[in-house]
Amino acid sequence: MKIIQYIKKLSRSNAGLTKMNDIYITIASNINPVSIFGNPPVEIKFIDRETKKILELKFKHETNGEYRLSRLGPYVRDKNAKEGDNIYLEKIINDNNAINFIIDIDTNVNSTNKNPGWQKYEFDVPDEIGEIEIIEKRKDLIKSVLENVLKSHGYVLGSSVKGDVRFLTPKIKDIIPKTGKGNWSGKESFLFEFNYRMTYINLKFIISPGEEGNRKILTDIVKSLPNSKPAKGHQWLVFYSDSIKVDFLNEKFNNKAELEQIFEELLNRNKAQIEQFEAAIIKEQNNFTK
Repeated sequence: MKIIQYIKKLSRSNAGLTKMNDIYITIASNINPVSIFGNPPVEIKFIDRETKKILELKFKHETNGEYRLSRLGPYVRDKNAKEGDNIYLEKIINDNNAINFIIDIDTNVNSTNKNPGWQKYEFDVPDEIGEIEIIEKRKDLIKSVLENVLKSHGYVLGSSVKGDVRFLTPKIKDIIPKTGKGNWSGKESFLFEFNYRMTYINLKFIISPGEEGNRKILTDIVKSLPNSKPAKGHQWLVFYSDSIKVDFLNEKFNNKAELEQIFEELLNRNKAQIEQFEAAIIKEQNNFTK
């Protein structure tokens, strides 16, 4: 089967952070959008990768020459999208020519933010069980192996969903205040997060929406880390991240040892930042609002 993947970096208006009524993204004309989405205007049913809910979007060609995918407002707002996040659009063509469209949103994986506003990839993968099942099985394996790697290092798992694994160190798991107002089930105000898709994995230090005094302490700590960057968001704050580009659909990643090697590499090269953050949290523990 063939997978055509289009990745678009969201602007403020794309993420639904302005007063625009119709939220849409522009599809780069030089990728031949008609060959992917069909002859506009056309309505396309997308499947959300995480929830499996159906989202009906409209692909159209404007009089100014732009190709747009519209009706994204409810989706990006439900996902708490922010400027700089990536939206993933995939067209899956099975060997029997059956077609599915997949949609997903995740944060920008390039911590320098120098990557282009859009990217396009094409993959050919075996068609025995279907692309969605292949990716879901691979993501389940990634999650399982990653959780085991973190446990082997003594870390404590936090609120997670498919597509990410969050954790804390044992020394700060009871210090980090549970004053978060986001969608984390444990209401943690901070978590380390391994986030993965089929083309990358990254490690982020995430401050959740919530009690502002705690967010200020956490922000000052993370911003003091080497290689921290200004955060683009206003609710979910990420001042530090590191990533590795990797093709998780490659057959070699059926081998758990190959996955462990990637996870160990990313974890070990950020160990000093994790320990520095831990030490600062312990020092500030009496200043948090519980």
